[in-house]
Amino acid sequence: MDNKGLLEINDKKTRSKARAAYADLKVMATEEVLQLVRSDFCKPLELTVARNEDQITVAGNKVGTLAKFQLKDKKWVATEDSKMTYSEFEVYTDPKLVDELWESYTNARLDKEDALLDGLIPIEAAVEIYSRGTEIHSLVKENLSGKPTKITSTVKGVTGLINCVSNCDQVRMLTALIDALDNYQNEPKVYLYPTYKDFLTDNPFGTDKIVHALCVNYWTIVNEERCVLGTSDDEPRAQLRDIILKMGPRYTEAVRKIAGKALLTGSMFPVITLKASKIRLDLLSRPMHFVD
Repeated sequence: MDNKGLLEINDKKTRSKARAAYADLKVMATEEVLQLVRSDFCKPLELTVARNEDQITVAGNKVGTLAKFQLKDKKWVATEDSKMTYSEFEVYTDPKLVDELWESYTNARLDKEDALLDGLIPIEAAVEIYSRGTEIHSLVKENLSGKPTKITSTVKGVTGLINCVSNCDQVRMLTALIDALDNYQNEPKVYLYPTYKDFLTDNPFGTDKIVHALCVNYWTIVNEERCVLGTSDDEPRAQLRDIILKMGPRYTEAVRKIAGKALLTGSMFPVITLKASKIRLDLLSRPMHFVD
């Protein structure tokens, strides 16, 4: 691979600092979004189940098929592409647990009888399950375990790193990291009253939007890292645009919706997610005949 990126100083120490900064970006971007699952404005994932004699298909609201189980030698076995185990399926479709979870979900604005629920997964577990098999799963699992990677970057260190980059216009996520580190170190850890509590209650965060926003954050950070370090044979910005276009607006628009609604909770300022949202919008607005 070509090692000629935007870094003007390509010694091992500087490159190591750059990798550490982008690793911290991934951790902090994950934390920004996953703070929401610990708020009062998330909803559990609703499950529907289709059964026949030798197959069970489990689908989640707005996330599609989560698992398929086939009957083999009188045992239900998950297919290779399933995100859930059969034991998890049994837990989250247990009628008693579903009733208890529904009752505990005081923000519900759905009629239970009309919902035709076959199962429910609490939001934290739902995000972890739906992210399985994706690039973000290890970050999600680590964060939800309560033992995230320690942040080693500093405002001063990242500022110095940016000064080593030949084109500072291409390190927008690193500039977001500076703001995120400043907030991390200085903002008071207090919960402010939500600006639009009724709106957030009526429009809670769902599993699909949370995981999709996490993915867009991750892709944006990784592509900038490749651009800075020169670890890709292809043009990284073009790669990111291709991903955004391929995944489509319903998927990638989630990063803007999550960033915007997160501000209304009064408990966070998601600077990294806001920057990723802006980069996505700029890529979509950029005339395709321009040369990157």
